[in-house]
Amino acid sequence: MAESVKQPLSYNRLKNVIVATGSPISVPTTIDYVDYASDSWLILPMENEVGKLTEKETQKKYYFIDNGLLNLFLINSETSLLENMVAVELCRRFGKENVFFLKAEKEIVFMVPDEKLAIQVSYSIKDETTYNMEVPPLAKYAKAHEDWKCLLITYDEEAMEEGIPVVPVWKWLMEL
Repeated sequence: MAESVKQPLSYNRLKNVIVATGSPISVPTTIDYVDYASDSWLILPMENEVGKLTEKETQKKYYFIDNGLLNLFLINSETSLLENMVAVELCRRFGKENVFFLKAEKEIVFMVPDEKLAIQVSYSIKDETTYNMEVPPLAKYAKAHEDWKCLLITYDEEAMEEGIPVVPVWKWLMEL
């Protein structure tokens, strides 16, 4: 789960990873264990805001409540830890039942429909490939939803890109 913290993960895929280690497990047992981890506040499951009902139930993203625990399992951790931190803070501010991700043509990392808030998270957008992956989809979404607040959270960059505020995480965390 830690390696897949930024992408949707199905119960079947998780079961296959466990089975590959030599531990036989069924999908229903996998579902139970994921539910136990969620009920005990180890992980935060997040649904696709526009997904089909079956997708919403079986293709969730899982974030860890504790960045320190997540960091134990990661090698190149900067981006994953940043996105995980933002997920936890959004759930704290707005309630975990109100925070989603959007996976349609392109991905919007976080959506809070009740607040009309869309957020992308990237450690840095200095690299052209990363910039093109993060900024244009959010700018397109902002143009289609003019009454929404859209922003891109980075580790330490601050700018305005294609009409989208780019905010360092420390500054965003200090907002009330």
